[in-house]
Amino acid sequence: MPTTEGAVPFPPVSYADWRAGVEAEPGPDVVSRRLRATTEDGIAIEPLYAPGGPGDAEARNLAGLVVGLLPSGEQGWKIRQRFPANAARETIDTAIAGGVQSIEFTWKETDEFLKLFALLPDLGLAGIETSLEGNFAKSLTGFGVSVEKFGRLSLGIDPINSFLRNESLTGELVHDVGMVGLLKEWNRPGDIPLRASGDVFFDAGATSGMTLGMTMASALAYLRAVESTGADPAWASGMLEVRLPCGPRFFESAAMLRAARLVWARILEVSGMVPVPLRLVASTGRRNLTRHDPWNNALRNTSVALAAALGGADVLQLLPHDSRTTEPGPAALRLARTTGLILQEEASLGRVLDPAEGSWFLESLTAELARVAWEELRRLDAVGGIVAAIESGDVSRRVAEAAAARHERVQSRRHPILGVTEYPVEGEAATRSGLEMAQDEAPSAFPLRPDALPFELLRDAGEAT
Repeated sequence: MPTTEGAVPFPPVSYADWRAGVEAEPGPDVVSRRLRATTEDGIAIEPLYAPGGPGDAEARNLAGLVVGLLPSGEQGWKIRQRFPANAARETIDTAIAGGVQSIEFTWKETDEFLKLFALLPDLGLAGIETSLEGNFAKSLTGFGVSVEKFGRLSLGIDPINSFLRNESLTGELVHDVGMVGLLKEWNRPGDIPLRASGDVFFDAGATSGMTLGMTMASALAYLRAVESTGADPAWASGMLEVRLPCGPRFFESAAMLRAARLVWARILEVSGMVPVPLRLVASTGRRNLTRHDPWNNALRNTSVALAAALGGADVLQLLPHDSRTTEPGPAALRLARTTGLILQEEASLGRVLDPAEGSWFLESLTAELARVAWEELRRLDAVGGIVAAIESGDVSRRVAEAAAARHERVQSRRHPILGVTEYPVEGEAATRSGLEMAQDEAPSAFPLRPDALPFELLRDAGEAT
């Protein structure tokens, strides 16, 4: 019978011993030349993280810190799903019965918004969080409507995001942001009127570090807008949620979400405000979705959901896998919400606070992304803040440069995309959603730049001939 009795344990090997052994044969540059990778933000990914080596100091320095920044008394995450304002009542009821705890409504015209507010009390949403994603001005028009029958409201008022999507309130970004001060009278308990979203930066091509820094710069701009009215900015810090889009590189996305809490805590500390837990929404980055072989997007969503779990998100918002090709149907919506529910209800990931704590690799990546984001925030602040940087064209230029560098890697197949650059489905014809075609008709300095764009254009041209 096999036995381990009398077996001699492996002798301990230090990081220095391991590295010396690795470099003994190929040469001293083998680690940097062949084993070390680098993220788009220039962060080195070492081949080994161990005591006395990379990640050790970060794991010790961050021990218990991220957990201490999480909201108390809550476990897991809410599932949020997005619907047009004119969605059928049956569709909304199906989503709620299927486990959705936060419904987000979108609209294009003011009358759609007003009709929605008139109907909301009759939709049976008293126990459901209602979130809004639309024009800042149109959100303001609903303030006079009675909200007693609503559950928790997340108004989604994000003037920078709205402006960059060609939905301005005043025609000038600085004035749009200044209007945030009007919210100082909003005092309905539990509501979250403000949102700082990174979607527009990420989908236009920004790296994870840039996205986090620019999103936090937007949040800082809103705090300052409230302060400029004479109100206490601490009020705004507890009435704001941050939404960060995630890609399929889930270690990087998880670290970005964890880094967001560190950066937020630092902003409040420097501003002399009492620490307030950040309400964090993790969403699918639209630019990571593909039009070709869209079923692969369902698998990409599992990576986003896992990143949200490891990163400690409070809300998970997955886009249906076919969002770039059509108006999502019942099956796609069900798959999107169930992905997060399985991780929470069956895998029980929601029961663990900060499961990434103590991982030398993830702690190191978290610290590095927080550093990159803080440097981005300071860079923007040095030129007058995010508003001034957008108006000067600096933000759009650097985001476009990041997208161009990524597209070059995609073209050379150094950035693989399954179903597009690798293992494509032959003879497949891909359509485009109405949302994307509408965006083509409204040029923007921050357009959607899908990662797969170089190959999508080639395939579209081939299908057209």
